[in-house]
Amino acid sequence: AQKALSAYRDHLEELVEERTAALQASEEKFRTVADWTYGWESWVDPQGEIVYLSPLVEQITGYPSQKFYDDPDFINKIILEDDMRLWEIHLKEAVNITSASDDVCVLEFRIRKSDGQIIWIGHTCRRVFSESGEFLGRRISNRDITERKQAEIAIKQATALAEAANQAK
Repeated sequence: AQKALSAYRDHLEELVEERTAALQASEEKFRTVADWTYGWESWVDPQGEIVYLSPLVEQITGYPSQKFYDDPDFINKIILEDDMRLWEIHLKEAVNITSASDDVCVLEFRIRKSDGQIIWIGHTCRRVFSESGEFLGRRISNRDITERKQAEIAIKQATALAEAANQAK
């Protein structure tokens, strides 16, 4: 009985080691995809707490990720006042979720980085649900779109100048 028990324990330990290795491999795949993205990625639970925040948040905002974990409303403190109304409307829409949906919410707003620089953020969020339909929160992608916005402004200005020149003729 002692030998059988010992063999069974050894077998269980092997199973635990195999499962642990599989979980570590799965975690490594997740981290590689999530941490090495193009933007500042996050997952916010239904209560508004941050479940995951990619390391790129610091590169984009200048603020350490811990600041966002410690204060999930920190983003509200760096969004420019002129853009807060759009952000508040977006949050109301994103928070009032009751069922699974393929809706994707898109928003552009400006933030003030830690060094005082103002940049444009392209924000996309999507509702996340478990396989059973339970609402798990929101998956968020934020990108620095400052160069694109500057190009759009330059094109608008050039177009306005060209139209004014054509009307003057």
